[in-house]
Amino acid sequence: MRLSRFVTALGVVGAVAAGATPSLAVTTDRGTWYFDVAHALGSGTVVGNSKVENLTIGQFQKFNITRTFNSFANPVPPPSAADLGVWNAKLDAAGISSYLMLSVASDSANLSFFTDQLINFNSGVPAAQQYDAVKLDIEPQATGAWAAGTATDRRDMLLNLRDTYSSIRAHLDANGEAGTPIFADIPVWFDSTDGFIGWGDGTALTATQERDQWFSDIANDLDGLTLMAFGTSNVSVVLANTAWEIANFAGDVRIGIEADVGPAATFPDFPSLMDMVAQVEDFYGQPANNPAGHTIGIEFQNFTQLFTAAAPEPLTVLLSFMGLASLWVRVRRRV
Repeated sequence: MRLSRFVTALGVVGAVAAGATPSLAVTTDRGTWYFDVAHALGSGTVVGNSKVENLTIGQFQKFNITRTFNSFANPVPPPSAADLGVWNAKLDAAGISSYLMLSVASDSANLSFFTDQLINFNSGVPAAQQYDAVKLDIEPQATGAWAAGTATDRRDMLLNLRDTYSSIRAHLDANGEAGTPIFADIPVWFDSTDGFIGWGDGTALTATQERDQWFSDIANDLDGLTLMAFGTSNVSVVLANTAWEIANFAGDVRIGIEADVGPAATFPDFPSLMDMVAQVEDFYGQPANNPAGHTIGIEFQNFTQLFTAAAPEPLTVLLSFMGLASLWVRVRRRV
């Protein structure tokens, strides 16, 4: 089947989705991880296909998403600079910020990634086509060294992570990106002083003092944090697990919620997911619950999961089929 037929069909699908997606509470600070996955609305499939780009941005707006964290890795080659520039410009026109995302299981990062993907790219395109910010999903807790290490080892890995944030900030500052904000993802439990992380080990500081110093240090280089409050549908647990950072971190704090929906998943259905989102947004929308005046928003992990959770089953099956065809077209076009 020709690609034009798939594009036409996606236009019909968009019309169906427009009527099928439940209405969502209005908020001005929602974001989403946007990965390159084998889905018709995955980042690697969408960028470079104008009509599907427009459909996807419409879906972002339906969910009141104002920032998207773009990651291009698999399963096809990344978009060309020209295609990426067009995509960023469309997001900009829709009032959606485009973040370059680095996702890696490590406590460090290769600075050349930012030279190639952000600095060189932004310097060669107009402002509307540039990335607006950087999203760091650098996860030492996902490594074998973390799992096998001692409490002191884990503390040391977090000190390395702190230094990595600082190196990235300095690298951007030295290369024309001093005004580019940096945000980072961390679990909700890095603030724990129960001994699992060896805060204070081998120093004159108490666990609480070194923990507090770490968060103070990273605030010098980061504009905000996303607390990954995954794996629970209990709003009280989410609020309790994020309260310390919201009260103490000197920057914006966002709460990451995984759109994990299904019979054996975190949320039994889409309304349950959105009910918890609304409760968190309502809670932190009250000044008494946010005395520091942080920008506190929800971030969905990830967009294709969110879309699939909200869409009717026949629609998601059709989109998945179309996604495989679109991937084949893109691969053929770039080899």
